[in-house]
Amino acid sequence: VTAACLFLRPFITFLLPFRSPVRNVVLGGLLQYERRDIKFFKQTTQKIFEVFPAYPPVPEPGLEGCRTCAVVGNSINLNKSHYGKLIDHHTFVFRINAGKTKGFEEDVGNRTTHRVMYPESATNLDNSTHLVLFPFKIRDLQWLVNAFTTDNNVMVVNPAFMRYVHQSWLKKKGQYPSTGFMVVILALHLCDEVRCRIKNSGPVEQLR
Repeated sequence: VTAACLFLRPFITFLLPFRSPVRNVVLGGLLQYERRDIKFFKQTTQKIFEVFPAYPPVPEPGLEGCRTCAVVGNSINLNKSHYGKLIDHHTFVFRINAGKTKGFEEDVGNRTTHRVMYPESATNLDNSTHLVLFPFKIRDLQWLVNAFTTDNNVMVVNPAFMRYVHQSWLKKKGQYPSTGFMVVILALHLCDEVRCRIKNSGPVEQLR
C-alpha cells in the first residue's frame, strides 16, 4: 500500500446530513453538551430550516484550473519568515481565529478570503472575507438564525463534517477536532493543493 493510498483512505465522498426536515434522527456526539432539553434543541434546529434551504444547490466543479489553499495560523514561527507573498499568491487564504495581518504583511500576507473563528469573536470582518463557522453548540445554531438575516458572507459547515473528521481522520481521539485541524481537512476537500502554516517550525508544508 503506497503512502498516497494511506493518506486518501479517510476520505468519504458522501455524508449523511446532521438533520433535515424529513430526518428527525440526530446523529449523536455532534454538539457540545448543554443544559437544554431536547424540545429546545428541536425548536432551534427547526428555525435553521426556516433560514437555510433543506437541499441547497450544489454548483458543478469549475474549470478554473488548479485551486490552491493556504491555511494560516497564528504561530510565532511565522515571524520573520517572509512568507507573505507566497501566502497571498494562493487562490484561497484561510486564517484561523483573529490573527492580525496589519503590520505583519511581509511574513503573513494581507489577503484573507476565509476567516475561521467562533461567532462571538466575528466582528469587523471586511466585505471580501467570508466567516467560516463550524457549529458545535446549540448557541452556535441560535447565532446562525440571527447572522443570516444580516450577513451573507457567513459560510456554515454542516456538523456532520466535524463528526466525519473526528471518526475518519482522528479515529475518535479526543473529544472534538481542533479548529486548525478542521480547516486543514476542509481545505483538502476544496482545493487541489494545500499549504499549511500553523505551528510547526519547518518550511511551509504541502499536503496535497
